Amino acid sequence: MSRRTAWGLDTPHGPHWTNRAACKGQDPELFFEPAARSKEDPDVKRAKAICAGCPVRRECLIDAVERKEQYGIWGGLTEREMRAILRGRKRPGPLSPDDEALCMELDTRRRRRGLTWRQAIEEVGIRWEAFQALRNGRATDLTRERVTTWLSMTEGAA
Repeated sequence: MSRRTAWGLDTPHGPHWTNRAACKGQDPELFFEPAARSKEDPDVKRAKAICAGCPVRRECLIDAVERKEQYGIWGGLTEREMRAILRGRKRPGPLSPDDEALCMELDTRRRRRGLTWRQAIEEVGIRWEAFQALRNGRATDLTRERVTTWLSMTEGAA
């Protein structure tokens, strides 16, 4: 059984990630102003800076993307940036052009460099199970992998 705290939930497995968030205690309006603000807005930059140093940034962003959060800055992303991740989310049916291109790129790497499938996907940063689902034509949700990859590519740029 979980109980509500002042900021988040305590789960049966321990404190909820929101209890460790860097934004805890900050003015919520900093993170939930109208979506019309640009990335250059000083408040948006300040909110993103807080998120950049947050120990639970990944959990926050995954939670927001999985809930299809439409408002606010979560894990350092604006609504528009989160929508871009959601557009890349795999749904039942044929592979998206991005996922099809990824499979082709992996196959090309594998053949040209003599790599195993596992070695090729490790270079790109995708989980083996997610790639297997793609390769076998099963629907899968790559949201977590996309968020993790996005964070790893942008952490040095902040």
